[in-house]
Amino acid sequence: MTDLPKSWAQVPITEILQLNNNGRPFQQGWSPQCHQHPADEGRWGVLKTTAIQAGEFWPHENKELPDHLEGRPQIEVKRGDILMTCAGPRSRCGVACLVTETRAKLMMSGKMYRFRPHTDAMDAKFLMHFIRSHATQMQIDRMKTGISDSGLNLTHDRFAMLQVPVPPRNEQHRIAARIDELFSGLDNGVEALTNARQQLTVYRRAILRRAFHGGFTSDTRSERRGIQVAHALSAEEVASERLSALPIGWKYVRLQHLVDPNRPITYGVIKLGADVAAGVPTLRSSDVRRLRLDLESVKRISPQIAANYRRTFLKGGEVLVTVRGTLGGVAVVPPALAGWNISREVAMVVPAEELDPTYLQYMLASPQLEAWFKGQLRGVAYTGINLASLRDAPIALCHIQEQREIARVVAEQLSLVDATERDIDGQLARIELLRNAILSRAFSGQLVAQDPKDEPASVLLERIRVQRNEAMPGNRRTNKNGKKEAA
Repeated sequence: MTDLPKSWAQVPITEILQLNNNGRPFQQGWSPQCHQHPADEGRWGVLKTTAIQAGEFWPHENKELPDHLEGRPQIEVKRGDILMTCAGPRSRCGVACLVTETRAKLMMSGKMYRFRPHTDAMDAKFLMHFIRSHATQMQIDRMKTGISDSGLNLTHDRFAMLQVPVPPRNEQHRIAARIDELFSGLDNGVEALTNARQQLTVYRRAILRRAFHGGFTSDTRSERRGIQVAHALSAEEVASERLSALPIGWKYVRLQHLVDPNRPITYGVIKLGADVAAGVPTLRSSDVRRLRLDLESVKRISPQIAANYRRTFLKGGEVLVTVRGTLGGVAVVPPALAGWNISREVAMVVPAEELDPTYLQYMLASPQLEAWFKGQLRGVAYTGINLASLRDAPIALCHIQEQREIARVVAEQLSLVDATERDIDGQLARIELLRNAILSRAFSGQLVAQDPKDEPASVLLERIRVQRNEAMPGNRRTNKNGKKEAA
């Protein structure tokens, strides 16, 4: 960091920290075997790394210490501590928060450590804002060590090299207060946008729910013929499975009776093997999202392996459903993906002529079918869909022309929702850019005016260094009267 105001200084972070009860600027926790539940008030608990969020402390994220182990008061978290995760995946290693409120008997774990700014040298909020700034986070990220992004470490020695700008003490207060003021307005905007984004999720579900109650085609239905279909569910089956009532002329039919008889419902390649540069693109559950395909990181498998699963080579027009891994994915295959394959985590449904693929896609993503699948599990966690349940899924079937009209209207309405969501995401991204700009100005001395009456940071830091030296053992000498005096 360059071009700081003359009254500022820049020092390694250890120079503005006070010593912990271990005699060092950093103190790490303890990771005993604990119960899985949180500790009750008055009982010792060990914090999980999830207790440390970016700038926010969650004391409820802890595990209760077993009765046969004694708590360690020396690592109990206190107000004013700054906690930082020091192990974990890249996104979770190096996350820090300031503890403003906590309860008694919560200890740090071994995957985190604490430090506390010297009260005369540094405002805790100022330091916390600095650590959270984008530029500082990039520096911290470069300090992490490890062979894989899934398991990194941030050692005390490396973090101790972080250079911290030190304004005069009064100016630190002014900067921290100004950041809080500006961020408060931004936080209100984020909250409003986040709430609006959540409402879009509700609206999407409402669109799909209405589509299969006939709400989008009720004014034109009288002009169309009803359907004559074999295998329609009886009134008793509809009642026993608690299926919602359908518009006049619609029928419930099991999905297995609405597919191409030459291409039954099945899943794909069981063991994909290594990635092959010129291999066959194979869609996994992570590629099949809700009503869309994500083709950014598709795996390519050996043509020899893919050849053993010819039944799931795609032609275009199939409906893919995730049955393992990331659930909730369903999407129609475009013709451009002809020749691709699918993995064991994905089921392939090839609609017969009387079933429109896009209509089926929306039906499988609807709240009605989601509730039906959950009901099939009889209270077991919703972790997967077996092929038997998928084949038995009750599809609300109407005339093919009405299906296509419903699919068209749903696509139009969801397109408007998607556009609104992109706009919200763009505004949220701009808010984050504005936060970074505020912090950048704050830590280069451009956010508040300097006051020439403020004591320069260099004077303050020198005074703290003298105090530390005097407090160190061995830094005292004997005078002529045999008494100890400062060296």
